[in-house]
Amino acid sequence: MKTVVLSVLAGVFFSSWQFVMRASGISNPFVAAFLLNLGTMMVIFPMAAKELNWKILLSAGAFLAIIAGLINGVGHSINARLVVDKTEEISRFGAIIPAVCVLVSVICGFWILGEPITWRKTIGICVVLIGIGIVATK
Repeated sequence: MKTVVLSVLAGVFFSSWQFVMRASGISNPFVAAFLLNLGTMMVIFPMAAKELNWKILLSAGAFLAIIAGLINGVGHSINARLVVDKTEEISRFGAIIPAVCVLVSVICGFWILGEPITWRKTIGICVVLIGIGIVATK
């Protein structure tokens, strides 16, 4: 139950920031993404600061975390372009992007981490693909 509650809360926060960002009126997607991530750092830094040290910062794990951040940054820059473009419907891309995240999580969980693909996950993948198809069409 804890996982579901925290997942729902994270989903609410992850999806609602786009509406606040669009209301900001900032039209440059890179400025928008920079400010978004600055705000994110303001939340995260106090929780991470006491554990940060040179041993961690110079580790292979930190290198991989930075690579993950670069990958995430590419996603943020693409998403920021959509968020600030008022011709794009947040209700479309705001649904498609997390749906693709679901697919990537299930597929990579299987291929990379060896997690099982159950019949429920298979049905879920089909439902998500159908949902993407329905939401993607205008």
